Amino acid sequence: MAREGLGRRIRRLAVLALLAALLLPARGGAEATGDGAPDDDLSLEISLEKDRAYPGQTLTATVTLLVGQIPVRNIQYPVLKGEAYRIGEFAPPRPGSLSRDGREYSAYVFTATLTPLKGGAWQVGPAELACDILVPGGAQAFFGGTEPRTVKLRSAAVDLEILPLPALGRPADFSGAIGRFRVARQAVPDAVRGGDPVTVTTRITGDGDLGAYVCPSLDLPGVRAYPPRLKRSPGGLACEQVLVPGGEGDLLLPAARVSFFDPATARYRTADSGPGRVTVRGRDREPVAGPAAAPAEALPPGPGKADAGSSRIGYALLATLLLLGLGAILVARGRPVARVRARAPGAPAPRPDADPSAWLAEAQAALAAGDSPRFHAAVYRALQAHLGAQYGLAAAAITVEVVDRVLRPAGVGEGPARDYERLFRICDRARFSPQGQGGASPPDTLRLLQRLLRGG
Repeated sequence: MAREGLGRRIRRLAVLALLAALLLPARGGAEATGDGAPDDDLSLEISLEKDRAYPGQTLTATVTLLVGQIPVRNIQYPVLKGEAYRIGEFAPPRPGSLSRDGREYSAYVFTATLTPLKGGAWQVGPAELACDILVPGGAQAFFGGTEPRTVKLRSAAVDLEILPLPALGRPADFSGAIGRFRVARQAVPDAVRGGDPVTVTTRITGDGDLGAYVCPSLDLPGVRAYPPRLKRSPGGLACEQVLVPGGEGDLLLPAARVSFFDPATARYRTADSGPGRVTVRGRDREPVAGPAAAPAEALPPGPGKADAGSSRIGYALLATLLLLGLGAILVARGRPVARVRARAPGAPAPRPDADPSAWLAEAQAALAAGDSPRFHAAVYRALQAHLGAQYGLAAAAITVEVVDRVLRPAGVGEGPARDYERLFRICDRARFSPQGQGGASPPDTLRLLQRLLRGG
């Protein structure tokens, strides 16, 4: 009987243990290192393109997750930190397969750019990575079910020797560029008239790190120079600078150069573009237009010699009638005619580089006459004259591009710069619109022009 009682107690305890195993929840968020991964089915490795490098020399760092016969999901990106180097963002993993000790693994390969920062013997890593594995769990385990469990893997570190840059042969203009580079310089346009802007672009391309490179400014005698602007890209950088030659004659551009350290040869090198040249001609004399003449692009083709005299008479008569009608409208509105300063028949048209108030009067007269093409052409000329006087540019050559190339580099505020762009584009739309409309009401356009001419 005693034996039977003992047997029943043992069976009761076994049943209770089994029930406890089935009912107790499984633990989540377990952590493991690469060495302690279940059944050696998970491991993490790190490798470098080279084990010796110079400060600023870019290397490829590779972190590889090896997965054996275990389901894995929700793989996170690796984390790699260190004080002797800078690490970029890891690219999305490349799936593949690798063999280790005669065993096949699924591989997830992550790569990033690593840049050494200071000399000495250092270690890179360890790298860390988290992922979920699927394991039997909870009450579902009795029926073959699984649940995710998070594990954290850690790789071994690798050695990296960061060599100091040699002092022997270091150029005076060396700014820390490491790699191999080329430099080119281009002026657009390469033939201008005095007072017209020229954009000089210096491009440095190649493989490596340009470090803290700063665009040098071209300061040439007799040339107005605006501050250069630096634009970086994955393949290098570009320096853009606007120059405005004042006189006539060839403008000689010095060669652009960049000094760098070539880690392949362990030597300093210098690349240059060679000198450049811009042909500068004398300023054009502005033509004198006929009475009430709109800018050239707004006029129809001119008459031939046979009817030139009658055309002049017709234009003069038309201008007279327009002025009389304008006077009547202004008097009816209680506004003095003298404020418009309209041209009398036979008087020369305002010059594009003259006082912009003459073109403003032209715009007001065209608005009163309901002449949209003439109105927008006069607004455009007023804007050219204003900017030409403000920045010493040839007014006839000014277009919307001058906002980005000249005004913003010269420190014009973003609000006025956007207003200048808007006014230019309104006039451009009117020039190419069949109805001569600029997309904004002419009174609003005129008010915007007046505000810009006042400096507001």
